[in-house]
Amino acid sequence: MKNIKSFIGKGFGVLLAVSLLVSSPVYATSGESHSEVTYVIIERGDTLYNISQRYNTSVEKLKSLNNLSSNTIYIGQKLIVPEKEADLYKVIAGSFKQKENAQKRADYIKSKGVDVFITEKVIDNETYYRVQAGAFRYHVNAKIILVKVQKAGISDAFIDKSTQ
Repeated sequence: MKNIKSFIGKGFGVLLAVSLLVSSPVYATSGESHSEVTYVIIERGDTLYNISQRYNTSVEKLKSLNNLSSNTIYIGQKLIVPEKEADLYKVIAGSFKQKENAQKRADYIKSKGVDVFITEKVIDNETYYRVQAGAFRYHVNAKIILVKVQKAGISDAFIDKSTQ
């Protein structure tokens, strides 16, 4: 009986180790943060454009993530796509077509003591640079930060609840 317990214990340990190796998420560095990598397998009819629409990103971003020099993709090919964000309340303090303008707004808000960062949002295949002052699970928390941003002089700030 002792040998069976020992065998089961060792077997379970090996199974657990293999399970952890197989099911562990892959992490990729993007700027300062780490995020899980999501892949799609190319199927007949897929194009970079329709994949970009499905994942709310741009063709250029897909090409960059996957080191592609052209728009050519192949059936069965594995492509990295941006991870979709969970439903959150995001405090948006500005949205700009020019990154420099977003940076000016971010610097101004930071000078007023509010932490912000710049994100990219693709709308109708155009990239916008958004000044964001946080993302929150609960609306009440987003509202508190929205008031701080508005007190800093950004009257057009708003709360966005979307998946990306």
